[in-house]
Amino acid sequence: MRIIPVALFLITIPIILYFISTEREGLDIKHLVRGSQMSSVDIIHFTEKKQDWDARVEEAVFRPGNDMVDLKHVRLNYPDRDLQLRAKDGLYDLRSGRIQLENDIEGTIKGTEFKSARISYNPLKNIIIAKDGLVIKGKKFRITGNSGKIIGNNIMKVEGNVKAVFYK
Repeated sequence: MRIIPVALFLITIPIILYFISTEREGLDIKHLVRGSQMSSVDIIHFTEKKQDWDARVEEAVFRPGNDMVDLKHVRLNYPDRDLQLRAKDGLYDLRSGRIQLENDIEGTIKGTEFKSARISYNPLKNIIIAKDGLVIKGKKFRITGNSGKIIGNNIMKVEGNVKAVFYK
């Protein structure tokens, strides 16, 4: 009689180990254990008296134990700058208001298009920093560099291995 429960136990252990060790397509364990998740989220960030930026996010995953939120498929808008950004991934710090975008970032500022691998925003300094390469395209020019900054509303600096082509 004692053999049956022991045999069942010995049979179930390999089955459980198989399911634990096998990657299963379409199942992301991280999202199941990381914290709260929201879909189709609108975020509006304010600084002191005015709206600083707003974002439309397809998915927001809140990390337990801290103020960080992982973002998926982000559309970010800075109304005072006429600046829009789109990215596959992002990270939002609820406490400081800092936001970092990664993976296939595209943007427009006052009709000029740009691309970068990673962009971060510091609301206290009012600076947007593009890292890991930057390409800026206008109607009559193209500028590339290793990194760049948008300071305030009007100044865009490109740094490191800067190349510019101007068209007539």
